[in-house]
Amino acid sequence: MKYGQCTAIGIRLTLTTSLLTLDIVDNGTGFSLSEVKLGNGLNNMEARTKLMKRGIENRICSG
Repeated sequence: MKYGQCTAIGIRLTLTTSLLTLDIVDNGTGFSLSEVKLGNGLNNMEARTKLMKRGIENRICSG
């Protein structure tokens, strides 16, 4: 979102009996995880979920 030039952001939090899901969607330009250097944002989220013995999944679409 920081560099993606988005103008709109949608956030959805869903809770089921065994799963908490946070979806963040924007209309930005997107990027490829294999082509960018991961900064503190994604690294910190992954480290925190590992401390809680949980997981994080990044689904990023360009364009």
